[in-house]
Amino acid sequence: MNPLIIVPLTEEMLGEAALLAANRVRAERQHVPHLPARYENFGELLPLIRRAHGRAPSVAVLEGTRLVGFMTTILAEQLRGPYRGAFVGEWGHAVAGDLPSERRKYIYKRMYELLGEKWVKNGCFAHAVSIFAHDQDAVDAWFWSHFGMVCVDAMRGLNPIGASVHDDADFHIRQATLADMDAIVTLKELHARYMAESPIFWPLVELKGIRTRWGKWMSEESHIMYLAYRDDKPIAYMQWEPSYGNAGFIIRDPKTASVSGAFTLEEYRGGGVASALLDEVLRAARAGGFERCSVDFESHNIYGSRFWLRYFQPVCYSVFRQVDERIAWAHHDRRPDTVW
Repeated sequence: MNPLIIVPLTEEMLGEAALLAANRVRAERQHVPHLPARYENFGELLPLIRRAHGRAPSVAVLEGTRLVGFMTTILAEQLRGPYRGAFVGEWGHAVAGDLPSERRKYIYKRMYELLGEKWVKNGCFAHAVSIFAHDQDAVDAWFWSHFGMVCVDAMRGLNPIGASVHDDADFHIRQATLADMDAIVTLKELHARYMAESPIFWPLVELKGIRTRWGKWMSEESHIMYLAYRDDKPIAYMQWEPSYGNAGFIIRDPKTASVSGAFTLEEYRGGGVASALLDEVLRAARAGGFERCSVDFESHNIYGSRFWLRYFQPVCYSVFRQVDERIAWAHHDRRPDTVW
């Protein structure tokens, strides 16, 4: 077995890097066949890798003359809070799948060791990586590198669920319009307050302007929201749109319908309301010529993740680490005479 050599990723290596990334997409599609096949073509990923390579540090791992791993960087001025950060997309890193498991994990750890140092020296204390859900070596490597999961991208086909609602005598669903803004604003605010509760702790910083923001969203022809009612009371919503921009890149496609928001009042959970709303979304997506449905959700949302995992297969996990900012001054080169 040849020794590993870690070097900066060069322009000449980008094509091989894109092939490695495309092979990881192919491996993930063995588990989630609904993923768009287009990303098995390295030409779809090469422009992304080239753009990242040209803007921030990236590394490559060679085994002899063979490229067996690479990792790029996307800089973010604010990443999960007010912190300057570095992000690696699911397309922006890969390790050859035919290597032994321990060697694959070691390569990931070493690439992060070298890039992480550059990130911190550049003031990036928030680190995030998206990884394929069924690449267990990558999952293990990042878990052992002090990262924890924060977000999941998942996918399913459009086949009906066959949902039934408990006590459905006075239950109905209809598509929302701008005339429903009072109900939409109420549900959106309650949703935001729910996300700020334990254990999610999503900061409630955007209470003002809810009506304007969601009125603008509703004005887009391709944006659709459904409201569920019980006795004429709005109790839940679910919204969808074509290929949600905040989701993982490899699930974006003109034929992907993306659920981009959902919430059910607490007293109505567990009765099939959200399942009925999802069935309506899937019906509309089928009628609209879509081929698959995606969703992204917070992994620490107990009730949300439990619901989505009932119907969707995970595709990507996004993991996160917040580095202690004191390392900026309490670093390894610090000397006793500098302490005061």
